[in-house]
Amino acid sequence: LGLPTALCNLISNTIDSVDGDAHDNGGTYGLISEVRDDLKLMIDSPNLYLQDVDLAKAVNVGLQFGGSLYGREAELQTLKECYQRSISSECEVAMICGTS
Repeated sequence: LGLPTALCNLISNTIDSVDGDAHDNGGTYGLISEVRDDLKLMIDSPNLYLQDVDLAKAVNVGLQFGGSLYGREAELQTLKECYQRSISSECEVAMICGTS
């Protein structure tokens, strides 16, 4: 459709919610306020939510982070090592959890 992935996912999840699939898929919405909140995130941070990543370009540019990773040098190094292994054809998964 030429629309950003995040917007397509929002539309799809909204349709799934209307169709009654809200309990089958964790991505669907239970309340219209959740749709509103996601739309607000997209409006407030379009560079983050509305620009799809060009994977071919990302491989050439490399892994990049914003400048606000205070006190996370060890974790950042672990992610960089994971990224390097992933671009060298190895299977690699990284999970980031916790509060932002």
